[in-house]
Amino acid sequence: MLRSLIYTTSIACLLLASSHAAAQRTSDARLVLRLPIDDRARSAAVTAVAVSPQGDLIAAGGDGHAVRLFNGQTGELVATIPAHRDWVRATSFSPDGQKLATVGADHTLRVWSTSGASEPLTVHKCAGPLQAVAFHPTKNQAATVGFGDHLRMFDFGANEEVGLRGCACDDTRAVAISPEGRWAAAAGRNGVIRVWDLDASGGSFDLPTDGRRVRSLAFSPDSGVLASAGDGPAVRLWRAEDWQAGASPTPQELLIRPGKAHAVAFVADNLLAVGGTPNRITVWDTDSASPLAQLAGHTGTVASLAISADGRTLVSGSFDTTVRVWDTRRIGERTNVTGSRKFARLIKEENYEEAIEIARGQVEGGANVIDVNMDEGLLDSEAVMVKYLRLIAGESDIAAVPVMIDSSKWDVSEA
Repeated sequence: MLRSLIYTTSIACLLLASSHAAAQRTSDARLVLRLPIDDRARSAAVTAVAVSPQGDLIAAGGDGHAVRLFNGQTGELVATIPAHRDWVRATSFSPDGQKLATVGADHTLRVWSTSGASEPLTVHKCAGPLQAVAFHPTKNQAATVGFGDHLRMFDFGANEEVGLRGCACDDTRAVAISPEGRWAAAAGRNGVIRVWDLDASGGSFDLPTDGRRVRSLAFSPDSGVLASAGDGPAVRLWRAEDWQAGASPTPQELLIRPGKAHAVAFVADNLLAVGGTPNRITVWDTDSASPLAQLAGHTGTVASLAISADGRTLVSGSFDTTVRVWDTRRIGERTNVTGSRKFARLIKEENYEEAIEIARGQVEGGANVIDVNMDEGLLDSEAVMVKYLRLIAGESDIAAVPVMIDSSKWDVSEA
């Protein structure tokens, strides 16, 4: 009987491992929203989306010139902001969620109260069309880039421009500031990625690229990785530890052919969402450089992505005129020490309370089975497997879902 159980478990795990070779495909967006255009029988193409840090508000704009605020849970329209006189290119929430910055082809940066006021708190006029905006995570400031070769920093407390940094990016399209506030990066048509050290030491440097247009930049939640995407055949991952060590950075590449990448957003430190011309979003496991999931449903280019602070809500905007809201708990952290750095860290730290929440998140996200793997050289795999399974068995909502013991070790399977 025991041998039969071991054999069955081993075969099941083999089948499960085989299924991981191909990305999971789902079209189950939690919400699908549209941006109707007044006096015209169509909706706006969506090129700008943002989600508030708390996940309670979603902002979206495009060629309709207005920005809509939606309830992040229900999708109900909260407010319509007459934001710009031309195409809305990007939007970003402040760290406290009280302000919303928008930039457009009308050459302006505008900052709004998220309470839905019809007049902006401030307006800054620039020399050309603006393409991207990013709030600083700890200061009342934002960075903008656009048609030209500069990154501009604006301080909203002083209501003035406080920094002008040369970029040489030639029609700058993307900007990002690291979550801890140290690094800013910008890139554009000629493929140059310039990174600035925002600490007192200052200074900047360029990352080597293939010379093709960069459309999107994103830092990982731990600020350790910068992702760049655009017209080339790969999304590139640059590690901050390399450039801090003074080494010539060599990026890791995620091959995305066919198509072009228009937007990237980190779901977690090792999970990157990529959207573009294939009309879908692919979530990559950056540790293994393999696709983990494909989010299907858009019928046009995915032009913009945004992620909530807790990583649970991914928002996408597309030229198909829809905004789609995805629950990342179906594709996010796993109860697998070899597939999730966060889960491995929690188990090693014996932080079982948070480790249990990862399993609960999978169940709440619709998982039909919980795959548990504890195969790691520095762990007593048998002991931690037994402890973890006993703990989740005591949680009625988690215990309602079958558990798959995923292990190559017989003693763990037998335990």
